Amino acid sequence: MKKGKKGKRFLKKDSKLKPPVWCPLRLTSTVCRIYGFRDALQERLAFDEWLSIDPAKVGWYFPMSHRYQVRQEISLGLTAEQFYTAAQEQTVDEILNGVPVQNGELIEIDNGLAPYFFYVYNQATVFPAKAFGMERKTSQ
Repeated sequence: MKKGKKGKRFLKKDSKLKPPVWCPLRLTSTVCRIYGFRDALQERLAFDEWLSIDPAKVGWYFPMSHRYQVRQEISLGLTAEQFYTAAQEQTVDEILNGVPVQNGELIEIDNGLAPYFFYVYNQATVFPAKAFGMERKTSQ
């Protein structure tokens, strides 16, 4: 927020699940951002970590944000919950309409109110991820 401006609070009648009409961060449809590795070194380090992950025991994944950068941004007609449910039945490439995603990359689904991150273990396995330090780019 700019200096000297007061933020506008959510009213009781405003929905807590999606941004209100007046919110400047409101998006018309969900945006899907695919985060690739910054360089080959970060990719190799992430691969070493990938080898130690047991998919049967992982509930959440905590990626290191300095390893990733935005590789591609597409419009996706799915919410984060719909994406995660679809990822249990289909491959990630099918859900993203043929956009290639590598093992170890992150997928962000942003509805304007909160970003949701998913870690791609492989094409058939996706974990929810807690990503800290990922800066949201706003078009203001």
